[in-house]
Amino acid sequence: MDLQEEYYLRNKVEKPLVRFCPQTFVILEHPSRIQLEKRYELFSSSLVNKEGVPGTFEVRTYYPTRNNYKDASRRLTAMSDNKVTWEDYEDWVLNWVQGCRIVDPQVRFVSFEDVKLALWDIFLVSHDSLFGEIQTIAFRLIEETVATLDYKLDKLERMQKIEKVIQAFNHYQSRIGTSQFKVLVSGWQTYLSQYAHPGTYGNWLVNLSLMS
Repeated sequence: MDLQEEYYLRNKVEKPLVRFCPQTFVILEHPSRIQLEKRYELFSSSLVNKEGVPGTFEVRTYYPTRNNYKDASRRLTAMSDNKVTWEDYEDWVLNWVQGCRIVDPQVRFVSFEDVKLALWDIFLVSHDSLFGEIQTIAFRLIEETVATLDYKLDKLERMQKIEKVIQAFNHYQSRIGTSQFKVLVSGWQTYLSQYAHPGTYGNWLVNLSLMS
């Protein structure tokens, strides 16, 4: 428990807790949208400190970019870019969360527990054409990859199918050594390290969204 949480509990503050973290990242899912590149939205907040004055938050939202695996700088496409002062940050975040629910009442803030499932869908968008290149080498793998997108499965079953496909990436990379499988293996590891880190993933935003 940090000082902010302790203060809220001690003073019985009932309003949602907004954390002033140096870095926060969270994924939003829009279940009603069929296209994968439109299904997910990504939120990022970074604190920029200046000596002698309160910091400013750079807040951005993104959506995935299809077939961007060759250019890491294009992994995500910016939807909005805001600079929010320290004093305004709490109100800004609360209003933004409420606004997300107004725009799409079905929107879901993805918990850290489910972040790998969401990242997998985003990963498939960004590497779409690459799967077309490997279908002559590993057609069965393509079928197994498509099966990971069966949303009727429970979370555990989907994750098991995803892990099986990832194991196949490593298998083909070690046996065949083609560049496509090397890109897939390294690409997935990059997504996990950048977007699924427990220290920066915004589960506090997930909790806040449930209270709004």
